[in-house]
Amino acid sequence: MAVPSQSTRFGRIYPPDEAWLAKATEEVVIEPNLPIIDTHHHLWQRPDHRYLLHELLDDLGRGHNVTATVFLQCHAMYRTGGPGEMHPIGETEFVAGIASMSDSGGYGPTKVAAGIVGFADLTLGERALVAVPIALMFVLGLWPRLVLDVINPTVVRMVEQLKF
Repeated sequence: MAVPSQSTRFGRIYPPDEAWLAKATEEVVIEPNLPIIDTHHHLWQRPDHRYLLHELLDDLGRGHNVTATVFLQCHAMYRTGGPGEMHPIGETEFVAGIASMSDSGGYGPTKVAAGIVGFADLTLGERALVAVPIALMFVLGLWPRLVLDVINPTVVRMVEQLKF
C-alpha cells in the first residue's frame, strides 16, 4: 500500500512508516559518557506528521550523551505574508523559539538547535541583504534594531519599509 506523500517544490515528503521503524533493534550504547553533537536534524509540523521538540528529545534520549544539536533548514514554518525574501525568516524564528525553550533547562540538558542553518535565497542579490541579517539576529536574540544599525544603514532603511 502506498504511503501518502506531500508534494512540494523540493520533492515528495513522506511521513515516517511507524511499522518499519518498529522493526529496528535497539542500538547498543558503547560510550554513554561521550559528548555528542547531533549535527543535522529538522523540526516541522506537517498535515500528516509532526516532529517538534518532544519528538526530537524522544529520539535523542536513548542512552547517548547528546549535548547539543544543529538544526538544518527544511522549508517549514515559512511566513505567509510580506515580501517573498522574508518568508524563510519564519522558519528561523520558529527554531530560535524552540532553542529558547531548550535553553530554559525545562526539557533536559541537551541544547537543541544550538546551531541553526537557515535559508535565504541569495539569487535575489541585494534583496537577500535584508533577510540574512534579520535571520541572524533572531538566532542571536538581538532582533530588531540594535544590530541593524551596526550592520548597514542601507539595510535599516530597507527594513523600515517592510511591514512585519
